[in-house]
Amino acid sequence: MQQSSTQRDRICITESNHAIYEDLTKEKEDLPQPFKTMKDLFLFATLVGYRRGQRIRLETRRGIFSWAQLSLQEDVPVLRALAIAETGNVSVLANQDELLTIAEEYANSGIVEIQEHVAGMPGNRVGNLADLLRQWIAVGALPTDKDN
Repeated sequence: MQQSSTQRDRICITESNHAIYEDLTKEKEDLPQPFKTMKDLFLFATLVGYRRGQRIRLETRRGIFSWAQLSLQEDVPVLRALAIAETGNVSVLANQDELLTIAEEYANSGIVEIQEHVAGMPGNRVGNLADLLRQWIAVGALPTDKDN
């Protein structure tokens, strides 16, 4: 998809969630982080929000990275597929603003669950994330190798 000068380029989160994003991505001496970048956390939060089936509108907006930081081979196809699944229409691909709004609102929902189950639990956050993923697999919320 070619970007025109009128397309929105910044991916945003709700201002109040910025501290969560920083907390889960900033390296700390004694605390390994499950996400290397805010982009990685945002993409995961987007999928978690989609899994929850809940979009939450952004109250206040804070840009955390640009469209150019997304991988055209990995990240963009996921966001496009999500937007098509949400709207049921491929025409959403022509509207980058709508595509980003869908992703941002799902991420705004997903970050709540990530905060609760990864950052809000005692212990190692990487382990907490792995435990959360195992729980989802156990209840059939994520595909396993057996499903292929």
